[in-house]
Amino acid sequence: SHGIGGGAVRTTSFMHFGRPRMRNGQEVDETNTTLLHAVNEEDDVEQQKQGEDKTRLEGNEQRDSLATARLRIFLVVCFYFFTSMSVVFLNKILMRTFNFTYPLVMTWFQLLVAMMCIVVW
Repeated sequence: SHGIGGGAVRTTSFMHFGRPRMRNGQEVDETNTTLLHAVNEEDDVEQQKQGEDKTRLEGNEQRDSLATARLRIFLVVCFYFFTSMSVVFLNKILMRTFNFTYPLVMTWFQLLVAMMCIVVW
């Protein structure tokens, strides 16, 4: 039941049909039982607070991991953009400046180098 101050305090009737409450053949002491209920309530409240803190931390970790994932995606896109443009300009330099007339050999070699980078990485 709820106390006057609005806090949840569990109280128990210690008389059962006019007789003292018995547990394992012994009369239950009112004060110890009331204190036990109060301690159990405090433990329940503490566990609930710890659960809320854990949930809040998990939310922060998810936000951090989402920000990290977005940053990684942005860096991968930038790397791809830079690498792609570099290969195009390298091909242009090789074909015009050095008069290299074998574009399929050049493409094959670039794919071979890319595959080796992936295997090593």
